[in-house]
Amino acid sequence: MTHRFPRRLAASLLVALGGAACAQPFAQLDGILVNERPALPSEFGRVQVTREGKARDGVPKMGIEKGDVLVTANDGVALTTLRAGYEIIFEPGTDATIENPSIFVRLGKLIVKTVNAIKEKLSINDKFVSSGVEGTLFTYEVTREQTRIAVLEGRVTVHSRTGGWDSVSYVAGEGGTIRATGQPTRMRVDPATAAATRRRIAVVEGAARPALPDLRGQTEAAARSTLQELGFRSGSSIKVVTREQPAGFVVSTRPAAGTVGKSGDRVTLRVADSSLMLPNVLGRSFAEATRIIRGAGFFRDPQSTTLYQADARVGSVIGMAPSGGDLISANASIVLTIATNTPPAVPQCTVPNLANLTEDQAKAALRKANFAVGKISQMRYGERVVTEQSKRAGTSFDCKAAIDFVIGTNIGE
Repeated sequence: MTHRFPRRLAASLLVALGGAACAQPFAQLDGILVNERPALPSEFGRVQVTREGKARDGVPKMGIEKGDVLVTANDGVALTTLRAGYEIIFEPGTDATIENPSIFVRLGKLIVKTVNAIKEKLSINDKFVSSGVEGTLFTYEVTREQTRIAVLEGRVTVHSRTGGWDSVSYVAGEGGTIRATGQPTRMRVDPATAAATRRRIAVVEGAARPALPDLRGQTEAAARSTLQELGFRSGSSIKVVTREQPAGFVVSTRPAAGTVGKSGDRVTLRVADSSLMLPNVLGRSFAEATRIIRGAGFFRDPQSTTLYQADARVGSVIGMAPSGGDLISANASIVLTIATNTPPAVPQCTVPNLANLTEDQAKAALRKANFAVGKISQMRYGERVVTEQSKRAGTSFDCKAAIDFVIGTNIGE
């Protein structure tokens, strides 16, 4: 026999089942601290969460379910947010069980703060008392001998679990001590203690929900170190072509700087690319080449040098260092060689006097004066000495130029 559900009823069942499957946890572990700093991933074990008899290290952003046992080490701190509208700091050395909807503290200290509209009533319990919370900020500390409560805001009503008295309420500025026997005490909360508690809350919240800093201008390595110190996890980096920062430096982050996150949130770094392809700008003017290179993402304007090249257009790029097409740092120094129509000045040397020198002596004199030996003409008569030279002695002429001379009769005979 086949049973058919009305469509409306079937839809209602699906919604109900879906809602159950996607139900939010009773609480969330927002952050783990070691004293006053965010815990590193290797230190998450400072907070242990036991569920159905199996203990595991706490992890920021993990869900805390009813029935979970949460234990902090002697230097471990856990910040949790309850779906019911409360924030609770589990101080070092705390052992507590999340109940329905209450927290049973075997040992340790809690700081309880109302943060949202209250969705469920909350009570904090231990072996001595059961405490009803009414829109408040208070501390709750349990030792083996007593329970101590200090209310900064709102009201906490305490009911005895050992008998001998019924209940007592503490309002803002009041606190007290409850033991297994005897009446609870009542006293004023010391203003210095209240101020210290508020500072403690600010420190824990700031470490567990840090604002993402502005990392622009830091190297990628330095930025990752900063993120770790604040409790963030650095994810993969994205290389970007930009002129905002030199290669290898952080351009921006995702999420953006100033975003308030949670300890353990992953942050993506956008880093200036360190391996850009240098465009080929041969034949371009220096100004045009500079625009092309900057447009390709290079951080520095190119430098220039000149070289005479007779067949090149004056002012055009005729050389590049590094070469076009090379993969180089976006912060690399680039030198462009620009064509000029002015030939380099030729250094001048003084022509030596070769008269009456032998051929070998004349050659040696020319080389010493930085000239080349030119054409040597031999006369058929006279002594074998220089009688003529192509450039007059004592005049200036282009160094390295060739000087001709004649071997024959002595000059002046």
